[in-house]
Amino acid sequence: LATTSRSDAACVTLHELFEETLVVPLLTEISSVEKLLFDSGYEKEALDMAILITDKFESIGIKSVLRLAERASATAQMITQIDGSKITGEGRNNALKDILDDFSGDEAVASSLCEIL
Repeated sequence: LATTSRSDAACVTLHELFEETLVVPLLTEISSVEKLLFDSGYEKEALDMAILITDKFESIGIKSVLRLAERASATAQMITQIDGSKITGEGRNNALKDILDDFSGDEAVASSLCEIL
């Protein structure tokens, strides 16, 4: 069983590899992203993280939300190891803000590189 939010992948790649492929919709609402994060263990900061993510993206896949949350958690953990503090929801949210800000910069650079080539 495979799941994806990309119908093109379901029709070509995944269809050949799995017996059953389901296409799930992209997440577009704060409440959907919040529920995903809450159910994934980010209880206290789920709403704040969901707001940050949905402010950045009109729609986003489940896997992408979880990747962003994990990157934020790993970044916050790394910072706490460096400065000896304790990991907090605020630390994760600050890390997520930085990741999302970097994403904008990365997107702009990639766009300009494609224009040059």
